[in-house]
Amino acid sequence: IRPMQSLRDTLFEDSLDIQLTLFLLLTTLLLVLGGGFYSLLLVKKRLSREIGDLQRTLTISELNKMQARQWAAVRLRVTEALARSESGHGALSKALAILGTELAFDAAAFFTQDIEGFHKNYQWAGAPLSTELQLMLDRSYSRLSGAKPVAHVGMETLVVVPLHDDGFDGCLTLLSQTTVHFDESFFELLSEISLLVCHYQKRMSAEQAVRESEERFKTFMENSPVLALIKDEQARVSYINEHGAKALGLLSYELIGQSLGESLPVTMAAPLLECEEGVRRGQRSVSQLVSLIDQKGRQLHWMMFYFPLKSMSGKRFIGAIGIDVTEQKTIEGEMRAARELAESANQSKSEFLANVSHEIRTPMNGILGMAELLLRTPLMPEQRDYLNMMMYSAEGLLGIVNDILDFSKIDAGKLQLENLPFVMQDMLTTTVRPLYPKAFEKGLRFTVDYDVALPHAFLGDALRLSQVLLNLLSNAIKFTSEGDVTLHVSLLTSQGQANIVRFAVQDTGIGISKDKQSVIFDAFSQADGSTSRNYGGSGLGLTISSRLVDLMGSFIHVTSEVDQGSFFHFDVELYSEEPKTIPVLPKDLSIAVLSDFPSIVVRSLPNCEVIPYTRVADIRSGQADFYFVDLDFGFNDVYDLIRDIRERDKAAKIIVLVSEVSQFSINLCKEFASDGQLLKPLLPRDVVEAVLGMRKNSMSWLHSIRDSEAIANVTPKVLLVEDNLINQTLALRLLERKGCKVSLAKNGHEAVELANAEFFDLIFMDIQMPGKGGVEATREIRQNKQNAFTTIVAMTAHAMHGDKDRFLSSGMDGYLSKPVRVEDLYAIVNSVAVRLQADAQKTEYTLLKADQFLDSLGGDRDLFEELSRTFLKTSPDTLRDLKIAIQKQDYTSIELWAHKLKGSLSMLGAERAVVVAERIETLGEIKRMDNIEALVSELSTYCET
Repeated sequence: IRPMQSLRDTLFEDSLDIQLTLFLLLTTLLLVLGGGFYSLLLVKKRLSREIGDLQRTLTISELNKMQARQWAAVRLRVTEALARSESGHGALSKALAILGTELAFDAAAFFTQDIEGFHKNYQWAGAPLSTELQLMLDRSYSRLSGAKPVAHVGMETLVVVPLHDDGFDGCLTLLSQTTVHFDESFFELLSEISLLVCHYQKRMSAEQAVRESEERFKTFMENSPVLALIKDEQARVSYINEHGAKALGLLSYELIGQSLGESLPVTMAAPLLECEEGVRRGQRSVSQLVSLIDQKGRQLHWMMFYFPLKSMSGKRFIGAIGIDVTEQKTIEGEMRAARELAESANQSKSEFLANVSHEIRTPMNGILGMAELLLRTPLMPEQRDYLNMMMYSAEGLLGIVNDILDFSKIDAGKLQLENLPFVMQDMLTTTVRPLYPKAFEKGLRFTVDYDVALPHAFLGDALRLSQVLLNLLSNAIKFTSEGDVTLHVSLLTSQGQANIVRFAVQDTGIGISKDKQSVIFDAFSQADGSTSRNYGGSGLGLTISSRLVDLMGSFIHVTSEVDQGSFFHFDVELYSEEPKTIPVLPKDLSIAVLSDFPSIVVRSLPNCEVIPYTRVADIRSGQADFYFVDLDFGFNDVYDLIRDIRERDKAAKIIVLVSEVSQFSINLCKEFASDGQLLKPLLPRDVVEAVLGMRKNSMSWLHSIRDSEAIANVTPKVLLVEDNLINQTLALRLLERKGCKVSLAKNGHEAVELANAEFFDLIFMDIQMPGKGGVEATREIRQNKQNAFTTIVAMTAHAMHGDKDRFLSSGMDGYLSKPVRVEDLYAIVNSVAVRLQADAQKTEYTLLKADQFLDSLGGDRDLFEELSRTFLKTSPDTLRDLKIAIQKQDYTSIELWAHKLKGSLSMLGAERAVVVAERIETLGEIKRMDNIEALVSELSTYCET
């Protein structure tokens, strides 16, 4: 038996039933062969007991081994399913099928969890489930209560295994329609499998993300309208998108694995490879615009970006992105050509306007100048009226020309505002006074409502501000036939030196309909086509005003109704130049005002008792220290009123308010010794100055400098350079009336010859002349030492933007625009005459003591006089050379000429002059200009006397 047991254990250790059966057969065979049935029975009985004991011993361990082998097989099959499947859907479905089949369940499901809750991804069922079971399966995740598996065993069996791994959450559910028994090893198996599923799902999610990323990258690059290129370390193309390949004239597969130099013509490859070299030399990135010539001979422009790349394995690549900018470059070229064409057209327009302006101003200068000369001669009243009308028409034409030029400057963006100090009331005076006669002629009441709280002076462009107000006021007077025109100037806010000032023009004229209020600011536009016929004008005034106010940072607002008048206003920020000062007037001063606008006097004199009157009869019985009497209340009535006031009170102060200075007003003031006359419209400063006695000798009725005769004691030598015969005659007459000695040059050549032949105190230079022009002539004249400091003034019809600066930079000292105003011409002549008068009236300085000098010469008076004359003859040239050297900052020449003067002065014994010359010489030696002009001026005093 023992050998049989050993054989049994050896052969049949795997199956208990088979072992027993075979053992019985062998035993029976042996017993038969041994020859006894009884023995067989005894063996069988004993063997049955042993087998029973052995079976009881082996059942538990064998079952455990079998179950372990079954779980291992299930785990292995699930692992193989997860590993072999290429897609997540197929792998998990197969894994669920294996679990369900091998573990005797009818259905299985896989759930994932996110912020929105659980979602069923996959389900397996061995057979269709009932609605109740399907619902139980779908909601199985709700039975989870922690991190451990949950089992529900009843009529049905439901097992829910939570799935938790870093970055992944979900559950695995098994469902059976019958009762299933299991132990802890079952849950251990499910835990292991759930971990496998988690790892797999994470790997699949990562791989899916990579695939999606690669797909997105590929889709993006393939659909991008750019060249995308990657080259390896051997400069071979490892990737290129289809668009880029087509742009290079090939397909992508034709370039993969090839170098660009082998695949592309030199005209395309060479620029790309040259740009790429920067990255190969170690630059972090290279961006460059390259030009290529493709196979068809077309020029392409690409913006290339090269940059280094490195893979995770350490391999190095070069990436490139290329953008085709050929179309943009073509557009840029077209835009550049269009801009050049526009600039050329704009230059042509500017030249045209300059020529038109010049050609109009030149004859206009003759018309206005000759008309003004005629007005200075004895004329019949009718002739004077004709001349006045001619001048009015000519000035109107000139105004249109100026408007067109201003509009051209603004439209070209060449007009720049200045920021200079100005006195507000001075600016307003020069603006409103020329307009008052026209308003008075139409019977309008023209007043200025000025806020006395305004500072005295501001920083800004007074000229352009005046131009805007002049346009608005001119329109108001033009379009108002009766009623009022008022200029309001008020202070809105003030903070420190910053002030918001409102300018408003109000009238009672024809008004503007609402649908036309925006049109009036357009160039060459007016509210109505009949406006130009009825009232005249170019339609540029409001356009220019609006653009100027825009440059000031504001906007012109308009409120108007047809036949009800208009109200224009704009607000400008102006910085005050100095604190406002208000003169302190006596408090007990009484002032009587006979005026249609007495409020300006009331506001101007806050410390005085101002009594307004609106009728002559009422003021007759009044008593006051001061009387403001408006002459517009009737010449005869006002004459009688002033006579009565003067008869009863010799000490009373009387100020006459006039619309225009007339012979009657002048005689009236002289006859009754009035304390002055004020032109309307009044401003606060006019009132204050009149009360303070500063208007007794009002310039309003004194002869102006333009009407005076020749300047006494001097005869300025003037060179007039002018090619137009009429303008020659006009300028000659005006200059000769001032007592000038005038020489005439008809062109630049004659001007240079005359200026070099003799010295002139003043040169009036025309610019545009046949042959040599004024600028070239001026430069040549300045080269002569004797003309280095001669006053040269441009007198020209060139009045475009930048012309004045151009002429001054060429060496001229002043600028007069044609038509030349007589006042401006005479102002320049007067400035030169004043300098000549001062030179003529200089105190004769004693160069040295005559006795001392004579003693040093041994009493030789002839030698004394000869040396003095020689010095006085040569020193001006030396001084002139010194001044030129200073102007050029030529320190070597400064030192040389100062040393020469010092030697001459030292010989003559002029001790003080020697000290001054020595200081100038030292400044030249050390290359300094400190106070050198004052020293030269002092030295000139000694040398020129």
